[in-house]
Amino acid sequence: MLAELNYVAILVAMLIAFILGWLWYGPIFGKPWMKLTSRSESDPKESMVGPITMGLITTFIMSLTTAWLVTALGVVDLIGAIKVALIIGVGFVGMYAFNDVNYEKAPFTLYLIKIRYMKSHCLAFY
Repeated sequence: MLAELNYVAILVAMLIAFILGWLWYGPIFGKPWMKLTSRSESDPKESMVGPITMGLITTFIMSLTTAWLVTALGVVDLIGAIKVALIIGVGFVGMYAFNDVNYEKAPFTLYLIKIRYMKSHCLAFY
């Protein structure tokens, strides 16, 4: 089944999702996210090569997995793909993010920032 996947589309989805993440946690919600996670712009700057590389790898794996799932389910249109993305976004990613914030006893606002990004991230794969 892996041979049937459109790897150009997977790479494009990976790049879109990665750029969306940079925008979301940078210019759009960077300041509130930093405040809610007790970070500041004056924190020592560490090399971002490792985290960026791992981010690209994990985003590629998510894109590949989503493409495989859509192919395995026989989804052939945009509406079907959006439904799968929403199911993954709410049922898995949303609940995982909620547990993450819940156990960290972080503010609900942090959950809202994370989940809005994660849901749009799932949709970016299509």
